[in-house]
Amino acid sequence: MSGLDIAMVVDVLVLVLLCTNTVVLVFELRQLGRAASLREYVWEDMWNQCDLAGIVALYVASVSHFCDGEYLLQQVGALGVLLNAFSLLKQLRPFEWGEMGPLIKTVLTIMGDIKGYLVITLILLTGFSASFAVSMPDNEAFLSGVTGPLVGLLTSYEAVVGSFHMSDYKNNEARAAFLIFLFLIVVVMLNLLIAIMSDSYEKVKDSEVVEARKLTAQTIIEEETMMSVEDRQKTEFFPEFLEVLQATDEPEEIWSGVSGQISKLGVKVDEKVDNVDEKIDSVDGKVEKLATQMIESNEKAESMEGKVDKLAAEISELKELMKALVDSNNV
Repeated sequence: MSGLDIAMVVDVLVLVLLCTNTVVLVFELRQLGRAASLREYVWEDMWNQCDLAGIVALYVASVSHFCDGEYLLQQVGALGVLLNAFSLLKQLRPFEWGEMGPLIKTVLTIMGDIKGYLVITLILLTGFSASFAVSMPDNEAFLSGVTGPLVGLLTSYEAVVGSFHMSDYKNNEARAAFLIFLFLIVVVMLNLLIAIMSDSYEKVKDSEVVEARKLTAQTIIEEETMMSVEDRQKTEFFPEFLEVLQATDEPEEIWSGVSGQISKLGVKVDEKVDNVDEKIDSVDGKVEKLATQMIESNEKAESMEGKVDKLAAEISELKELMKALVDSNNV
C-alpha cells in the first residue's frame, strides 16, 4: 500500500471519528437541554466534564489533522483518547460483572479520600527537594539551569518509587536528610496511603448493593434523557405500574472507618444487651410478685383450712350436745 493510500485511509478514519464524535455531542446536548441548569450539568458532574472535554479535544485533533498541525494533533489527540477512556468507565459503572461497578466506585472514593494526603505529600516532596537543591547547588539532579528546582521534585518522586542513587547526595548533610526523607515518605506516608485505601475499599463494600442500585438508576435516567418524545410515550419502555424499592434498614451513618464501625456496632450490641437485661429484670419482678401472691394465697388457704377445722370441731361438739339432750329427754 502506497503512502497516498495510507493517507486516504487515515483521512477516512478521521472523518468517521468526526461523525461519531458529532453523534456523541448531540446526545450530550440533549442531556444538557433536559438538565435543570448548566451548572448542574457541567460543574457538578465530573463525568460530564470528561465527556465534553473529550469531544472538544477530538474536534481540535481532527481539525489539526487536516490543517497539518502535527504537534497539536499528537498532544490534543492523546488527551482526547484518554478522556474518552474515562468516559468508557462511566458507561461501565452499572455493571456488576467482575465487580466492575464497585471497583470504579472504589477508585473514585479513594481519589476523593486522599486529597489531604496528596497535599501533605506534595508539601514534603517540595520541601525536601528545595532542601537538597540548597544543600547541593552544583547537583544538576536537584537544580537545573532550565527548569530550576522543579527537576529536584522529579528526582525526589523517583526516589519514592525506588529509583535513586546514593551517589547523587554528595555531602553528609544531604545523605542524612535523604535518610529522613526515605523514612518519612516511603515508610510512613506510603503505609498511611495503604491504610486510607483499605478504609475506602471497606467503605464502598459496606454499601456495595445500595451503590450498585444507585448507579443503575442514574444510568437509566441518563438513557431516558436521550429518548425522543415518541419513545417516552411507549408503554413497553414506561409501563403503567412501577416497582419501587423501599429501605428496610436504618439510614446509613457517616463512615468512621472500620474501627469506628466496630465501635458503633459494639455500642448497639451493648444497648440491645441493656434492653434485654431490663426486660429480664422486669420479668424477674413479675415472677417475684407472682411468687408473693402465691405465698399470700397459700397463707389464706391455710387460714381457711384452720377455720374449717375449727368449725368442724364446733359442729362435732354441737352434735354431741344435741345427742346428750335427746338422751336426757328420753329418760
